[in-house]
Formats: sequence, C-alpha cells, structure tokens
Amino acid sequence: MDKKGRWKGTRFESEGFTREASKFLDVKVEEPYHCNSDYKLELYPGQEVTSTGLLVIAKLKPEKSSLPEFWFRWDEKADRLDVDMKPEHEDWEKEKNGYEGHHPVDLKRRVFRVSIKIPGIDVFQGTISLPSLSEKVKTKGTVPITGELKWKIRRSRRTS
Repeated sequence: MDKKGRWKGTRFESEGFTREASKFLDVKVEEPYHCNSDYKLELYPGQEVTSTGLLVIAKLKPEKSSLPEFWFRWDEKADRLDVDMKPEHEDWEKEKNGYEGHHPVDLKRRVFRVSIKIPGIDVFQGTISLPSLSEKVKTKGTVPITGELKWKIRRSRRTS
C-alpha cells in the first residue's frame, strides 16, 4: 500500500480498514474445456498468498522445455484473474502477434473465460470459477478515554 492508502499487491487499505486476499478455497474448471496435449493443468485450491502478495491459483505446465509455462494469478487490485507467461515475452501482455490470454474475459463475479494462445498453438480454452475467496479484514482506530487517575507514592522503610 502506498502512503495514500491505495492498492499494493493483494492488499487494500483506507483509513482504519484493511482487506487482503488470503486464498481461494476452491478452483473449478468447468466442462467442457480444451487443454493442449503438450500441457498439464494443475489447480491450487487453498493456496495461501505469499509474503510478496502473489496468489497463484493454477498453472499450465509444459511437457516440452521449449514451451512457456502459464500462471493463473489473482489480481486483487483489479478484482480479477490474470495469466502470466514464464518466461515473459514482450507480446504477451499486449496480446499481439499471435499471443492471447493475459486478461481472461470476466463473465460474472469470479467466473472467467480463459483463452490462451501462442503462435501456432491453442494452449487452453475454458471457463474457470473461483467461488470462495478467503479474505483477511482488519480494522483499526482509536478510542478516547477520559477519567481521573490517582496515585499515591509510598516510601518504603529500609532497615539495615
């Protein structure tokens, strides 16, 4: 969070209030879906947010080392799913020159249509839903206390 109380990572803070994504209790891939045979889809329900604010809910892992890996990541700031490509490619984020899928289509609250393509390969097509997000919510504030405080100083007797 910056000094003005705006989003940073998976946290939101305003005066006296903090909301932070903790984990998704469930991750669902709705039938039917397509996953290229060169990839294996791994889901991570219950995955905790890291200390740096990363909340990965799934990965597409390639069977061939020449292909990129894809991380399905919760973007708390935008309240949406993003897909990151590892290693990164300059055309991925802008979704150009045959790269598609960085920003899945938001169908309804926490339900996304995902279409991942790289030049020459249709990697994944499907709908992912995240029905149960666990969030940590904190409030802070001050409580004024008025009253009177009395004390008495006692001197102890010392004996030698």
